[in-house]
Amino acid sequence: MSLDLAGYLELQRDRVDAFLKEYLRTLEAPSQLVEGMRYALLGPGKRIRPILASAAARCVGEKQDQVLPAACALEMIHAYSLVHDDLPAMDDDELRRGRPSTHVAFGEAQAVLIGDALLSEAFVLLGDLSRHPGIYAHELLEVSGRVARAAGAWGMVGGQWLDIVSQGAAPDIADVERIHLGKTARLIQVACYLGARLGGGAEAEVQSLSNYGLKLGLLFQLQDDVLAEVGSEQQTGKRQGRDRELHKATAVAALGLDSVRLRAKQLAHEALGCLSNLDEQRYDPLLKLVRYVLDRAD
Repeated sequence: MSLDLAGYLELQRDRVDAFLKEYLRTLEAPSQLVEGMRYALLGPGKRIRPILASAAARCVGEKQDQVLPAACALEMIHAYSLVHDDLPAMDDDELRRGRPSTHVAFGEAQAVLIGDALLSEAFVLLGDLSRHPGIYAHELLEVSGRVARAAGAWGMVGGQWLDIVSQGAAPDIADVERIHLGKTARLIQVACYLGARLGGGAEAEVQSLSNYGLKLGLLFQLQDDVLAEVGSEQQTGKRQGRDRELHKATAVAALGLDSVRLRAKQLAHEALGCLSNLDEQRYDPLLKLVRYVLDRAD
C-alpha cells in the first residue's frame, strides 16, 4: 500500500509537537522565557528535520520512538536559528510563518535569549541518557558532536555568515552553493545521519542516508530561493521579494529561475539515487519527501 504522505507528515508533526510541549512543560526556567521558547518552537512549521530523522530510523529498523528525543533537539536548533535570523541586526523580518517574529512579539533582547536557550536546551536533550533508553552513551556523544558541527561555524552559522557578508555583491553560483551547504544542507544531512545511526543502521545504510540528506538539504534551500522570489506570503510566511530587497546572494539571482528549476530536478534525482541500496518497503517516506520538496515551488 502506498504511503499517504500528508497523513504521515501530520502524524509525525503531532508526535514531535507532543514531545516538545511536554519537555517545555517540565522545564525549570523563568515562565516568560519558557513562553517565548514555546512561541518560537511550536508555531506553524513543517518539522522537517525531526521527521527526517524519524524516517531515517524507520528505514533501518523499528526504533523511531527511541530516536524521537534526539530528533526533537534538531527542531530546537532550527527554531533558534530562525529567531536569530529574523532579528533587526540580521534579516530584520517582522513576520515568520505568517505571524509576528519572536523579537516583535517578545522584544529584541528577549529574542536573543530565547534563541540562546533553545540552542542550549537542544544539547541538554541530546545528552540526557535517561531520555534515550536503548542508545549507548558513546553513540550519543558521537551524534552530538556531529550535530554541533553541522550547527556551528562549519555548518549553519558559517552559512549564515556567508549569507550576510554576500549581500549586495554580484552573486556567484559557487558562493551561493557554499551558503546553501552551510545554511541548510548540513543540518538536514545530520538529521538523516542521526536517525540512521541511533536507529541502529549498518555503516553503508548510515552513509547512504547521510548522502540523501545532503542532496535533499541542497534541494530544500534551492526551492526556498525560488519561493522567496515567486511565492506568495501565504506560502512563505514572508513578504514576496524580500531576498531581492536585501540583495541576497541567491540561486535565482545567480542563475535565473529556469536554470534553478533544472538544477532542482537534478538534485532530486541524485537524492533518490542515494536510496537505491535500501529496503524499498521502508524508504517510502523519504522517497515521497523528495517529490514534496521539489513540488513546493511549482
